[in-house]
Amino acid sequence: MAKYVTVMLGVVAMSGGVWMLAATWPLLWIAVQVAVPVLLVLGGLLAIGVGLGEIRDAAADRAAQSPRSAEPPAPPRRFPPQ
Repeated sequence: MAKYVTVMLGVVAMSGGVWMLAATWPLLWIAVQVAVPVLLVLGGLLAIGVGLGEIRDAAADRAAQSPRSAEPPAPPRRFPPQ
């Protein structure tokens, strides 16, 4: 029985939501016109951050994979030789 009540409440909620969208369409349209540019700016910032992170990770991987000599560096030479 609870399944049917849940479905009925879902139908009531959907119909109420559609009715409210129809009644407040001009306000909703203004909200969409404001929200889209804001979301585009935030999405662009997110894409820039992710891209910079990927570049930094690739540089770190490239530095970690570069061959390093196994022998320690030679001591500095002293001039004149002693």
